[in-house]
Amino acid sequence: MPKSNPRSTPAAPPVQKKRPRPSGLPLRTLPYPAPVERLIGEFARLPGIGPRAAERIALHLLRSAPEQTTELAAAAISMRSQIGHCGRCFNLAAMPEAGAVDGGAPLLCAVCSEPSRDERQILVVEQPRDLLALEQLGLYRGVYHVLLGRLAPLDGIGAESLTAGYLLDRVGEHAAAGRPIAEVILGLSPTLEGDATMLYLAESLQPLGVVVSRLSRGLAAGQALEYANKTALADAFEGRRPA
Repeated sequence: MPKSNPRSTPAAPPVQKKRPRPSGLPLRTLPYPAPVERLIGEFARLPGIGPRAAERIALHLLRSAPEQTTELAAAAISMRSQIGHCGRCFNLAAMPEAGAVDGGAPLLCAVCSEPSRDERQILVVEQPRDLLALEQLGLYRGVYHVLLGRLAPLDGIGAESLTAGYLLDRVGEHAAAGRPIAEVILGLSPTLEGDATMLYLAESLQPLGVVVSRLSRGLAAGQALEYANKTALADAFEGRRPA
């Protein structure tokens, strides 16, 4: 019989299992210097920008010429200090330049400042970006009213958080001045919150005796107005129906 080898066979080393990385943690473990981390965090707070995109933007600015970063910061500061809301429709409006004489006149946007607009027709939208989307059609020559939101009770957004009260006052003031509003068009996105807001506005405007209509065909249910193409918006505008 063959003799057994006195040397024992060494045991195989245990297999080291890789620990799974906890979800939600960034892949990089070594942080950037504090100023870079701060900028990445600020960019990541912006809508539509995730941690990776925020990191790329911050590093791009770090590689760019100092003038580009300075211009970006100056543009953001200028926008915050020189842009307000129109005193009539709540669209975005540019503040008068320093030294300009306004005589105490209310701040007006480009649409409300245009004398050729038909003030007897008001198109109600949620946000200024919806106003711009409709203006690009070139079909509407009336004026607007921007609600700056829509009803969302679950998020604590009620009628008092919108500019709906100013809309009712605006319609009433026109009637008292002998220039009644002929039509109020509800141009809100056909979502659950948008429909609820349009229903609230239609019921609130009914006692004022004004015709209320809403955008109709061309917009699918749940579609945001700002993302609709021009053809769909044109069909919705021309196919509006009583609210």
